Amino acid sequence: MAKSSSVLSRPERLVTMTSEDIRNRQWTEEERAAVRRLAAKQRAGDDSEIDYSDIPKLTPEQLSQFVRSRDRTEGGRECASGREGD
Repeated sequence: MAKSSSVLSRPERLVTMTSEDIRNRQWTEEERAAVRRLAAKQRAGDDSEIDYSDIPKLTPEQLSQFVRSRDRTEGGRECASGREGD
């Protein structure tokens, strides 16, 4: 006897949305409150909840390769991105 597929184990159907659908989406009051809280934190410069522990420290060799973008030349030879022709 073959097992029947449970409704709970069926994958959810993908929802197709256009950019217009996203733009016209109605936000819940809870979502609006969350955005307001985040915006207030950004304005206050509060980044205390950001976890930087998984970012590796730069080695002295990596730090020695840094160049200030204002020290780079313009005009086709070398630009701020460090690539030719930008």
